[in-house]
Amino acid sequence: MKLNISEEFISRNRGTVIYLILLLTGFLMTKWNQKKHYNNTIDSPVFVTGYTLAFEKAGYRQSDYFRFQYKYKGTLYEKSDLSNVYINDYNKFFNGKPFPVILNPKFPDNGEMLFFRTDFEKYGYRQPDSLLWVNNYKK
Repeated sequence: MKLNISEEFISRNRGTVIYLILLLTGFLMTKWNQKKHYNNTIDSPVFVTGYTLAFEKAGYRQSDYFRFQYKYKGTLYEKSDLSNVYINDYNKFFNGKPFPVILNPKFPDNGEMLFFRTDFEKYGYRQPDSLLWVNNYKK
């Protein structure tokens, strides 16, 4: 199938075309990085215990984030990630609690804290029975 786009159309809408190309490139790079992280973690996963530190709102849309830390081979890592927990529930039930963190030993600073059934299933694991209570607090 041949795509007919006239030179006149492109020259009139050059800014829009460039914007769309940049947007598509950014989207594809994000997906590629997510897949790369997922594949690296799956190849040789390590589980450590992490502790939630704080819940905060950040960014343009005031998205909900949580901060957590974990230790691997004597080094303490601190990271923040988007939260799927309502802030009131987080402060009541999650703050300061231990949860599993999955990481790739080659990239230990890129750990991901696992809360919900879907978090574990993403990596091909079953959520432990001791964490089933967490599913009641998912957004």
